[in-house]
Amino acid sequence: MSSKQRGVVKFGVAIPSALAEELEKAMKLQGYASRSQLVAEALRLYLTQISSLLGKGVVVGIIVVVYNHEVKGAEDKLTDIQHKHLNAIIAATHIHLTRELCMTAIAVRGDVKEVNELVKELRSVRGVLHVTPHLISLALLLLPVMNSNSSSVKS
Repeated sequence: MSSKQRGVVKFGVAIPSALAEELEKAMKLQGYASRSQLVAEALRLYLTQISSLLGKGVVVGIIVVVYNHEVKGAEDKLTDIQHKHLNAIIAATHIHLTRELCMTAIAVRGDVKEVNELVKELRSVRGVLHVTPHLISLALLLLPVMNSNSSSVKS
C-alpha cells in the first residue's frame, strides 16, 4: 500500500539550514516522533490561523479581552455585545487583573464570520485595551492527526 493510499502525501521541502536546526531542536524539545509530525502540526496551525482571515467555516476558541472597567459604560457595552452574539458564545469568565483592569475570556463556537464580527465589536468599545482571538478551525481539527502510530512514512 502506497503512502497516498494511506492518506499520507510525502514531499520534499527545501529550507535554510538555520531553520532546519531550529526545527530539529523544537522536535526534540517538544517530543515529536518525526519531522513529518512536527511539520504536519505546524501546517495545521498555519491553516487554522488563516482560515479565520478567509471567513470560511466553523471556529472554536477563546477571545481574550482586557479593558479598563473604570471607563464609563465599558462593562455595559461589552455585556450588550456578548448578549447580541449568544449563538457564538459558549461561556465567559471575568478576571480581575488590577483595581482598574479586568480580563474577560470568552469561549466561542460558531461561524467564523459571526465570531469575527464579535471580535470587531469588542475592539470598538472605548476602554478596551486588548482583544486577542485564539481561534481554531473545527474542520481542521477533525483532519487525521499524524502520530507515530498512524503512519509508517519516515522523514
